[in-house]
Amino acid sequence: MKDRIKVVFFGKEYSVVTDAEKDYLMEIVNYLEQKITKAAGDDPTITVSPPIFLASLEIVDDFFALQREFDEFKRTAERKTEELVGLLESPGIQEEKPLLVEESPEDPFRSRGNNF
Repeated sequence: MKDRIKVVFFGKEYSVVTDAEKDYLMEIVNYLEQKITKAAGDDPTITVSPPIFLASLEIVDDFFALQREFDEFKRTAERKTEELVGLLESPGIQEEKPLLVEESPEDPFRSRGNNF
């Protein structure tokens, strides 16, 4: 269910219709405000039009979702890597014997009198 949540962004009130939790929306708004403040430097006159504000919220939401997916992928990859290393290092795995064995200097066929 979508709710209408009022947020203040650079001193201006916006009404956002969303199905996101208010805390999550505020996290996005704060992140966006920090990034814009950093980019604007000392310029105190920051204005953002409502369409740009809403599009920016969607972009940050996409970024956060991708960050969560990446973090989950990374955790899964690390866990699987640890499992594989554990399997490789487990005592149940023995070193394979080489398939090719070096012949002794004495050829066994020569001792039987064969000359090939």
